[in-house]
Amino acid sequence: MRLLLKHWGMSAIIFACPDKGPEHDKWRAWNMKIVIVGAGRVGYAIAEQLLTEGHDITVVESDPERAAYISSTLDVIVVEGRANVDQLRIANVADADLLIAATTSDETNLIISSFAYHEQVPKIVTKVDEDNFIELAESYGLTTIIQPADVTA
Repeated sequence: MRLLLKHWGMSAIIFACPDKGPEHDKWRAWNMKIVIVGAGRVGYAIAEQLLTEGHDITVVESDPERAAYISSTLDVIVVEGRANVDQLRIANVADADLLIAATTSDETNLIISSFAYHEQVPKIVTKVDEDNFIELAESYGLTTIIQPADVTA
């Protein structure tokens, strides 16, 4: 088993992937339904990379201009609006294999991830910038936490 580190600017995501054999092929062939909340520089780059691997991506973005740009440049479903419960339901978070909370707000990322946890999304990745939110994230049951300062240190 190896960890694939995908690095985008100040953030990164770590994926566990078998080195070879049938599990490697199955992992690579699996077409995941992925919801990315927050499509700034990090979210956009993640969506772009995951598209090359053949996954179905839905992006939730609150900025109308950014949402329009994403819609015109990437083959993804774009849900425009604030990441509230209604928008997350429109994005079909409950049917996702992976949710990535990558907004600029730690608080928003924790709320989104907590919602996904309660919707039983199998894999949740939460971007957290401030140290004091790590323990809170773990108390929510979130185990895949990315802290840009740790990645770049």
